[in-house]
Amino acid sequence: MHRTASAPTALIALALVTTCAAPALAAAPDAPAAAPHASEVRHRYTVYGVALTDEALLQPGPICPSGTDVPCIFGSGGGLTLRAGYRSDRPFYIGGAYEFAKLDANNLYRLGILQEVRGEVRMRWDTGRQAWPFALGALGAAVYGNEWGVDTVAASGRLGFGLEIELSTSVSLQTSVAWHPLLVRGWLDAAGQSRDTGVAQFFGLELGLEQRDTLDW
Repeated sequence: MHRTASAPTALIALALVTTCAAPALAAAPDAPAAAPHASEVRHRYTVYGVALTDEALLQPGPICPSGTDVPCIFGSGGGLTLRAGYRSDRPFYIGGAYEFAKLDANNLYRLGILQEVRGEVRMRWDTGRQAWPFALGALGAAVYGNEWGVDTVAASGRLGFGLEIELSTSVSLQTSVAWHPLLVRGWLDAAGQSRDTGVAQFFGLELGLEQRDTLDW
């Protein structure tokens, strides 16, 4: 009659099979790590660019008082903006800008030049396309005078929105509009007119190109 193998015999056979299989399992190569998903890859960029700037005067404030025959020394104008900053692939940009604009000084200045240095931030909405709207804000300081001189100083701010359009993998077109208030310190101009301290308001328009380079670290 056929007999069933005893329990000790079965245990010994199982131990032998496990001992022989262990080296083969140990020698098996590790499975390759899964490649990161595209959405998990993060990039950082340096950004620099140049833009044409238009400054349309909304309200000169007490700088150009009413009830006087002396022309306003603070008018609309245009110029150039240079900027550089940092951007991650998150919807965030921080940087600095220098702007100079020739304003209409009604012949009280040969060249009325407004110069401004400011810090800027942008928050953009990723649309998944080649165009991204963004909100912007800025704080800075400005000087104004004849040609490149300094007759008065001002604190400046900006609030607005814009659109960034990708032209290539590293170049984009940027356009924006912004409310641009200036708190200007009063001064006595060349015509002998007292210009009181107050807030002047501009409507700013920009159109420019920006280059971005990927950071390696």
